[in-house]
Amino acid sequence: MTFNKNQIIVIASVFGAVLILILIFTGIIPGLKPKPEVVEQYEATLEFWGVFDTPESYRAGFQNFGTIYPKVTINYRGFSDPENYERNIIEALAEGRGPDIFMIRNTSLLNYLGKTTPIPNQKFNIFQLRRLFPEIVEQDFSNQENIFALPASIDTLALIYNRDLFNQAGIVYPPATWEAFKDLIPKLVKRESATKIVRAAAAIGGSNKTISRAADLLSLLMLQTGTKMVNENLSGSEIASQQAINALEFYTQFSDAAKESYTWNDTMPKDLDFFSAEKTAMIFNYSKSIPEIQNKNAFLNLAVAPLPQPKAAQKPITFANYWGYVVSRQSRFNNVAWDFILKLTTDEGNAKSYIDSAKKPPALLSLINQAVNDESKPNEAVFAKQTLIAKSWPETEPLTIQKIFSNAISSVITGQKSVKGALEEANNLVSQILSRRTQ
Repeated sequence: MTFNKNQIIVIASVFGAVLILILIFTGIIPGLKPKPEVVEQYEATLEFWGVFDTPESYRAGFQNFGTIYPKVTINYRGFSDPENYERNIIEALAEGRGPDIFMIRNTSLLNYLGKTTPIPNQKFNIFQLRRLFPEIVEQDFSNQENIFALPASIDTLALIYNRDLFNQAGIVYPPATWEAFKDLIPKLVKRESATKIVRAAAAIGGSNKTISRAADLLSLLMLQTGTKMVNENLSGSEIASQQAINALEFYTQFSDAAKESYTWNDTMPKDLDFFSAEKTAMIFNYSKSIPEIQNKNAFLNLAVAPLPQPKAAQKPITFANYWGYVVSRQSRFNNVAWDFILKLTTDEGNAKSYIDSAKKPPALLSLINQAVNDESKPNEAVFAKQTLIAKSWPETEPLTIQKIFSNAISSVITGQKSVKGALEEANNLVSQILSRRTQ
């Protein structure tokens, strides 16, 4: 086919216009990359409540949002204690004076469905969520394809171990399976007598009294053994099953002085303190525990490994513990509040600034990919990679659930109840919590 002069001119013009548009939108032509629309006329003051974070963690996010909404002010109020924070949130919402934006735990969405408003679909939908975040975010923060919260960080339970103690015991690699973990106990534990432990192989087997993540670790073991935690309509618990019994039996064996796997009891110091004093070889905790450990002992030679899995497991699982940002149903500024959350969590620059300042693992898939491939930071890479296999379950009232699980552990290791009896009681209490939500 041949073209005449006019056709060639038209084709060249169209091609040139397309090329210019590509250069503009990719920012190759300097100064021509489109800038965010500035909403000069919109005025509002947003009240934002959070936990653990300081205003400094959000400085870049606030500044960048201000370039779009120059007349929107964001007042951040931070809490250091999560229990006090959640009490204040519930009271403020009940009295109609709650903040526009606040944070909720990843396992508590069901308790806040009636108190929050989802992201408008035209702003952000479920398909965009799947493209930008790990599966756990959809599992935890969506309901009937409505998205109620978004995170800037996702933390997961991992194995933290003392490399010096491993080296002294001639142990080259951390255990990849629970079977291998159990085999290490006799090599690492030191006892003064049949019951007195002077150096623990691992902080596992006790209640929340001494093991800071006892309840989460038990939840994790239940999920790994295939326990169906709640029924289909989320109105009742199913943790009295044989799988859950197996999980609690496995967990509590490490507090049984009659067994070779004995390495812990509830009369011992707190796990983080004992580990920091180099009296424990392994603990299970989140990335946020590492700064606390290092503050106690800056010279401790620690490393992080993926959480052990059952040898016969088809899919690896770890346990997620993180917070998401929600917009209160009481807010008069729902749209602009969601614009801020979206800018904070889905913009790679803002999300990177937050996790760097707060020293937390990423939630955005692009940042997870960067962390996983950063060979200079192997500990951070473990936590980042585990976000891709993280699971949880709808606890509704996480603080209450933690107490219930801790009490179940305590009643078994003190001999007050059998494993089955402890789980039957826990099952009834969890079902009561879930049923209150549906009444």
